[in-house]
Amino acid sequence: RRLRPRTRVTAPGRPRKIVARRPVVAVTRAKAVRRTKGPIGSRIAARARSLVGVRYVWGGTNPRRGLDCSGLSLVCLKAVGISIPRTAGEQFRRGKAIATARLAAGDLLFFWGSPWGRSSRRQGRRIAHVGVYVGNGRLVHAPRPGRRVCEVVFSGWFRSRYAGARRYSG
Repeated sequence: RRLRPRTRVTAPGRPRKIVARRPVVAVTRAKAVRRTKGPIGSRIAARARSLVGVRYVWGGTNPRRGLDCSGLSLVCLKAVGISIPRTAGEQFRRGKAIATARLAAGDLLFFWGSPWGRSSRRQGRRIAHVGVYVGNGRLVHAPRPGRRVCEVVFSGWFRSRYAGARRYSG
């Protein structure tokens, strides 16, 4: 760790006085989201939007290295202090079921199969994909290898494979 001096301004025109040394700590996006005021769902949605552009990595749970779909939802809820299971199927089995008409920012949307094309047929009727609803008919998800986390409209493939939504609270 690098150390940076903690300084204090004494008076205009006078040099700063070194008070103590403290470690330099980078403020992560997750910490910035924790400080955001407002409903927890809005904070989850803000965290999801902050991750747009992160690359897809199978089994990824670290935004710096990459995320998969369930890793994205895990990171978003963890940013607001909510602990959820690792896989999309386990996440679907927990949480409060929400009707589509009552969706709110921060809800998790689950889908049958995955947006990988051919593998969707093999997966049949099991929950294999999840995204974070951010409001206005849009969701953030981590699509597949070679792609990046993106925000999309909740229509087309997503509507046809929609399995349900879940809401989590601390």
